Amino acid sequence: MMSEKAGDRAHPPGARPPVRRPRLTPEREDEFLAAALAVVRETGYEALTMEGVAARAQCSKATLYRLYGSKQRLVATAVSRTRRAPRAGLDTGSLRGDLLAAARRVAAGFTESTTLVWGV
Repeated sequence: MMSEKAGDRAHPPGARPPVRRPRLTPEREDEFLAAALAVVRETGYEALTMEGVAARAQCSKATLYRLYGSKQRLVATAVSRTRRAPRAGLDTGSLRGDLLAAARRVAAGFTESTTLVWGV
């Protein structure tokens, strides 16, 4: 009588062991959300597909559905995340420089928001 090893019982003969997914980093999630916003800006919300976002983000469609569940939730998460963008990195060494950098960042945000609104 042969004894089974603990690892052998978990996977039937010929079956592949499950693939461990790497932990989702905040940077990678930002890439998914940026891809969603880019696709909305380019094609509009109605034409956005999870396949298109997945191709842009270089991930699988299943990954997006696993994380967000739906197109609506993906886009809503992406839009809400843009409103909470970090304001770090404005230390230019002078108050005038900081204010100019902040103004440029706000202006860029308005431009991005305008194209996003047109896309939605």
